[in-house]
Amino acid sequence: MVLNSDGVIVTGNKAKDKKYYKFSGYPGGIKEISFEKQIAKDSRKVIMSAVKGMLPKNKLSSAMLTRLLVYKNEEHSHNIDFKI
Repeated sequence: MVLNSDGVIVTGNKAKDKKYYKFSGYPGGIKEISFEKQIAKDSRKVIMSAVKGMLPKNKLSSAMLTRLLVYKNEEHSHNIDFKI
C-alpha cells in the first residue's frame, strides 16, 4: 500500500526530462507525457510504472501488480494494522 502519491519528489532535471510512453498499436500511435504533467494528471500512475519496472518480466508480474494499492493522499478504505 502506498499513500500520498502526490508527494513524489525527484531530483535534478528529472521532472522535465523523464517521459512516459503509451502506444496504441497503430502506426504513429505513440504518445508521450512528461513527469510534471503525469504527476498533475494522475500521480498514481507514476508509482505503478516504477513498481512495474522493478517486477520480474514473467507471467506473475501482472498478478503481483494487482495487489499494489496506491492512493493520492492518506485517506483510504482499508483497515490494516501494520505491526513491525
